[in-house]
Amino acid sequence: MRIGGGVDVTASDAVTGDVVAIGGDANIDGPVAGDVVCVAGNTQLGPNAVVGGDVTVVGGTLKRDPAARVAGSVNEIGWGDLRFLPGSMRGHDVPAAASIFNRSSGRSLFALISTVVRLGVLCLLASLVFLFGRDYVERVGVRAASEPLKAGLVGLLIQLLFVPVLVVTIIVMVITIIGIPLLVLIPFALLALAVMWLVGFAAVAQDVGRFVAGRLGWQEQNPYLVVALGVVAVLSPVLIAGLIGLGGTLLVPITWALLLLGFFVEYIAWTVGLGAIALLRFERR
Repeated sequence: MRIGGGVDVTASDAVTGDVVAIGGDANIDGPVAGDVVCVAGNTQLGPNAVVGGDVTVVGGTLKRDPAARVAGSVNEIGWGDLRFLPGSMRGHDVPAAASIFNRSSGRSLFALISTVVRLGVLCLLASLVFLFGRDYVERVGVRAASEPLKAGLVGLLIQLLFVPVLVVTIIVMVITIIGIPLLVLIPFALLALAVMWLVGFAAVAQDVGRFVAGRLGWQEQNPYLVVALGVVAVLSPVLIAGLIGLGGTLLVPITWALLLLGFFVEYIAWTVGLGAIALLRFERR
């Protein structure tokens, strides 16, 4: 089994199990005792291919030599043989357009899996934030919902000034010599900023989750499910882009447009959350 690449079985090989290729080609020219499955790739059955099970091709094409033997059934589900560009791949009669499609599909699958993993991590971290500071997160969420533009501008200002202020602070500590021992506090300051950023994002995600739940007519009041729904909503353009990206190169413009939209939506969520925390701190003082 190989994900993001192809599998080659020569006449001298003997596979006692199955052959699975996801995001790449399956070139079979030897004995395979089990099934041959190829997803988002092309399958080539050479003259020495002997498949004891089924051959299934999803999102690709199947080229079978007349001498190839398949004991089971042959299933081909795909978008057809793309022949927009001339060319070949690894000596086989595979068009260059299909080659580009396979590589693009492999990258899209990896990107989709990465986005799903990041989604799970963010849901887990946001749940931990609610577990230890639910009241504070709700106050931040109220401030972000009441003044989103102001909070976004403050958050953007913090991001623009943070690095220059940090550099100046370090230089002052080094010059004064007395402040050198305080340099050990810099990592803790960065950690504190990261925690504040996460708290702000969780607050915004809760607001978004409540809005989406209201639009869908859900009466769910569990804060953990609400914030998870908000995280999914914020990352939904990127998730949809990953799914559409599996369709191949023809959908690349739509994929990139959704990725760009998803980047701005998520950036706004993080920025507004950070600014809402700052506004809440200033208001209390």
